Amino acid sequence: MESHNTKRYSLPTEEEYEEFNQVQSRHYVLRYTWQANFSAPVHEKLLSGVKVLDIACGPGYWILDMASKYPKSEFTGVDKISFFPSELKPPNANFEKGDAFCLPYEEGTFDFIRMSLMSSIFSAEDWKNTILPDVLRMLKPGGYFESQEFDWNMINLGPCFGKLTNGFIQYLEINNIDKFICSNMEKYLRETNFIEINSIDVECRFWDGRYGRLVLDDFILSYKRIMLNFCNIIGIDEDQCFNLLSNLEEEVIDYKSSYKLYRFFGRKSF
Repeated sequence: MESHNTKRYSLPTEEEYEEFNQVQSRHYVLRYTWQANFSAPVHEKLLSGVKVLDIACGPGYWILDMASKYPKSEFTGVDKISFFPSELKPPNANFEKGDAFCLPYEEGTFDFIRMSLMSSIFSAEDWKNTILPDVLRMLKPGGYFESQEFDWNMINLGPCFGKLTNGFIQYLEINNIDKFICSNMEKYLRETNFIEINSIDVECRFWDGRYGRLVLDDFILSYKRIMLNFCNIIGIDEDQCFNLLSNLEEEVIDYKSSYKLYRFFGRKSF
């Protein structure tokens, strides 16, 4: 795991939060949650200099953060939409446009590969037949893979949050997405021939002060962005969906609602 001997990570200030976009804020909240950008045992390797790939990197905030902290390592972020920085970035950070289903990198290229929050993207077949086998192919012998995912089996949801989440889970089912990847990931890693597989989790409490508010804000923004995909499934219109969302801030406090965030990691054999 990343060393904790240095300064502990903090949440973004109110002023920073106002300036950040949703994905940027999410990066800092997740980093604060774990007090680390990763959990696989690669800290010493990163200090000495290795090659790292972030699949579906988005705007690249994890890459930029890591490249600044580990200047001897080489970081590559890849995403099918190229909205990452092209100029203002550390010299050891590189971004490329590419699809997770057909990445162009040669066998044994990277020492560490990671993905984050893909639980609403891939089917079980995608994970087992394409994504994980290709990760294993691209890893050097002894290299590590890490995936960070949140569990849709949320804890103590009230009626509004429960209805919204149930609608989204039904949407995932209709689209053949593996909605319970957190229950399946260790099995998939074993079946792909990863070794030394580990998982760790942390409970994220929506009611936990300012931290909980930031976590909830991320969920609300995400639901607003995709709600048209599942409103019809649960028989409500857009206005009714907004009404449910407006009740969440008080509801999560009353019900002490939370969810679990997982990190899974494993190694390619020599």
